[in-house]
Amino acid sequence: MKTMQGPMVKVIIDKKGNAAVEMIGFQGVGCSELAEKLKSVGPVTSESNKPEFYEENQSGNALETFAG
Repeated sequence: MKTMQGPMVKVIIDKKGNAAVEMIGFQGVGCSELAEKLKSVGPVTSESNKPEFYEENQSGNALETFAG
């Protein structure tokens, strides 16, 4: 299995159609920009920040980093 480098969005959909989204490899509040875009897909029932959220982004805008 090949390992991906860089930021990644992991989506898990359960049998009832509920989706859980995890953003991996993002740092700082810039990840909030991507989260806001993803919220347009459907309603959000819960939300939490990983420790990386509180780190400063050293490589620029998280959304730009993800989109390339």
